[in-house]
Amino acid sequence: MLRLILVRHGQTAWNAQNRIMGRTDVPLNEKGQQQALVITRTLCDQQIDHIFCSPQLRAMETVQPLSQIKKMPIQVDERLSELRFDRWQGKVFDEIKADPVYIERRQNLFMAPHAEVETVQEVMLRTKDLLGDLSKRDGCILCASHMDPLKAMVMQIQNLPLEVFFEFEIDHAEPMFFIFENQTWHKER
Repeated sequence: MLRLILVRHGQTAWNAQNRIMGRTDVPLNEKGQQQALVITRTLCDQQIDHIFCSPQLRAMETVQPLSQIKKMPIQVDERLSELRFDRWQGKVFDEIKADPVYIERRQNLFMAPHAEVETVQEVMLRTKDLLGDLSKRDGCILCASHMDPLKAMVMQIQNLPLEVFFEFEIDHAEPMFFIFENQTWHKER
């Protein structure tokens, strides 16, 4: 049996400003640092066998305190990375809402790959690959990542249609618990 804990990184200054980070390394702000401590307190008594994390700084900073308490290394997995948003990095959402690529991405979940923007299809494929690898393990695994990769994972775990991708969000530093048993995923709580 596999127990999977998914957690989005804590807040950054760019999150608070509705600024698009993509893979830019932006550290946690004060609120994000507090969220990381809350996550640590919430999960420190849980059995965790592995911590997997996006390589982006904000995700690493979120699980670093837990890693230190558990005396457990953080294993970086690129498949947990934030989406590539080279076209929009550093901009606020109001600056991109009229961009034809942004409009197409929101309206066409099956859009062709784009050199400056990772598509929904691409994040679904890489997280499907990750979930396939994780489902072969036993124990408890914590994955720290970003909203879009986590949405892609939750959608696959819960068999949600691709059309709901933009209909929900994942809160900062709020753990989600899942069980993989008998070849089936279940939400724990």
